[in-house]
Amino acid sequence: MVTLTQAALDQLQELDQPSKLKLPPIIWSLGQFTLKEGMPPIKIYQAFNSRFMPRVVGIPPLRALEIHRPGVLSAPIGNLAMVKTTLVGYAAICAWDIEEAAVALNVFQDSCHKFATHFDGFMAYASPGGAVAAFSSPCAAANWALTLMDMMIHHDCSQLGFDPHGYDDDAS
Repeated sequence: MVTLTQAALDQLQELDQPSKLKLPPIIWSLGQFTLKEGMPPIKIYQAFNSRFMPRVVGIPPLRALEIHRPGVLSAPIGNLAMVKTTLVGYAAICAWDIEEAAVALNVFQDSCHKFATHFDGFMAYASPGGAVAAFSSPCAAANWALTLMDMMIHHDCSQLGFDPHGYDDDAS
């Protein structure tokens, strides 16, 4: 088993080495942590061969000063309610100004994680302009989606140069 930072994982994926292995490794997110005082938060991953799966339960959690986002082992177990959401207008913002798009994306992704934690959910996947979250109940999933939508509609987007209320009801 190997513990990797986001930078190490990116380099490994650039080399395309995992796909060349006879048995590709399982790679999952342990979360985002502050490891030492004064360091910025970093994403940590774990890579291992599938034959080691039974041993994963015996590995102690990562020691860190602060956990910013939980990892895959914090995901709900059992029946799940999944929600997929999209940041409407993200492509238009990217075409207009990539730096402003980064600001909008950070607000969106931070809100997705914050509200998922608040409603006892787990961010299964986050991509530019989209997110998928898992919840143990449909009620929590709906509350997350509605809270996220309400926050994004009422967020002060004037610095981004567009009107968040000018969306099409069919697109939302």
